[in-house]
Amino acid sequence: MNVLKSDTLGYKMIFSNQRWGVGYKNYSPQQDLVWQRHFESDEGFILLSGKCCLLTKNEGKIDINWLEKSKFYLVKKNEWHFNLMFKDAEIFIVENNDVSESNTENVKLTESEQKFLNKNEEILDLLKEFS
Repeated sequence: MNVLKSDTLGYKMIFSNQRWGVGYKNYSPQQDLVWQRHFESDEGFILLSGKCCLLTKNEGKIDINWLEKSKFYLVKKNEWHFNLMFKDAEIFIVENNDVSESNTENVKLTESEQKFLNKNEEILDLLKEFS
């Protein structure tokens, strides 16, 4: 048996095989306000500790999902998403092993999307921490 962990800030793949991988992510002050979507993989998120929100966008509508422990959040392939981590947050991320820049699209949030997020007090507090 192997026991794996990460001692870095931000995201790090901690396990992968020929088909899938598990990443670990914690708070990093270098969080980007960037939408991401994967063309060939779903992506799952599991909250380990702290506070994290997973944002998704479908046809311009933004949903803010505050992750709860013991729940698995699945973002389907081609669905726009990103997460915001509070200082105490830790999550596991599960996805296909071959997710890369070649099958992923990244787009910065628009000014109107950032204004929408600024209307949410909890998110606004977090954005102040790393902006």
